[in-house]
Amino acid sequence: MIKKVLFTAMAAALVVSCVSEQKGEAAKDNGAAERATVDAKLEEMGVTKPTDEPATSGDIVYVDMAYLTISSKLTLVEGAVLEDKYKAYEQERTNVETSLYTKEQAFAAEAAKIQEDYERTLITSITYQQKGEDLQRRYAEFQTTVQNEADKLMKKEQAILEEQQVLSTRFTTLLKMAVDNINSDKKYKMVVTNDVVISADESLNISALVLAEMDRLYDEGALK
Repeated sequence: MIKKVLFTAMAAALVVSCVSEQKGEAAKDNGAAERATVDAKLEEMGVTKPTDEPATSGDIVYVDMAYLTISSKLTLVEGAVLEDKYKAYEQERTNVETSLYTKEQAFAAEAAKIQEDYERTLITSITYQQKGEDLQRRYAEFQTTVQNEADKLMKKEQAILEEQQVLSTRFTTLLKMAVDNINSDKKYKMVVTNDVVISADESLNISALVLAEMDRLYDEGALK
């Protein structure tokens, strides 16, 4: 909004206050939408939200890896980018495979037509041979194209897998840093992951605490 010169300082201050409030509400709306998406994923995978009250000192506690993986900012930001890349790769692979299959079918139909024309004496043996040789030449070129496309797709897939490994390493590093910070005073005797826990009281799940610290570290650029 363009403020006119005749606006009083009080009016201007009111406008600034309203804009700030609107931005704050917009940020809350975005955060709520993001939270809803995470909650939906957690429910879909059957992952239980951890308790907000951490266990007392001296306990053996655990973290829910599925919860942290789905909910962390690292996953929501970098994981989302990687997921988009993989979806684009999958679409490209589907398009390439469809195109090559269509061309393969066209070659088969052409070969069948040449054979049929020859058997019906619609073309001479010389023409039959010439068309056959031309078809073989073009099909050999097509096979080279198939191999080249396969090589390109393989390289792209390998690149995505490498990025996935890097993301996994970054996540593990951030998790270790967060746990070390939370347990710097050694209040927990042991911190384990839920995949090695057969049964435990939910109060021993410190995932919410760890997630908050992971997100704080990520926002501060601890991985840069």
